Amino acid sequence: LFHPHITPSMPPIPLPSLWSCSFRDVHSSSQLSSKRPRGVNTTAQAHSLHHILSSLIDLLRSPPNPSPVTHLNVEAASLYFSDKKEYNRRVQRCVRALMES
Repeated sequence: LFHPHITPSMPPIPLPSLWSCSFRDVHSSSQLSSKRPRGVNTTAQAHSLHHILSSLIDLLRSPPNPSPVTHLNVEAASLYFSDKKEYNRRVQRCVRALMES
């Protein structure tokens, strides 16, 4: 993702936490209780997944903090504050690339 507060070299969310909680687990945890490994709390995973995704959505919806101390992606921050049109083009290219992969 191309965003001032998301480092370009790492995903914005810890991917293993998404892998440990599938869509099916979230919506039918009672049906899967016999198939689920011991010690796995599906409700907690669902809440964790919800929190991660909600936080990511909030981050992407909010305008970036103008303070350079908060910028993890200097290139994105520079474009956002100096050339919003080019910043939006880069974001669109990143989204297209993600959807194609």
